[in-house]
Amino acid sequence: MTAAKILAFAGSACKDSFNKKLVKIAIAGAKAEGAEVSLSGIR
Repeated sequence: MTAAKILAFAGSACKDSFNKKLVKIAIAGAKAEGAEVSLSGIR
């Protein structure tokens, strides 16, 4: 089975954004299930 490829991003420029924290948790879960995840966003 081919691993899912996911592009994750949070639409916030704030350093301690709640959305950025959530997307990092989601990325960890996706990677734990074998997905390839790339993080993109406003820096």
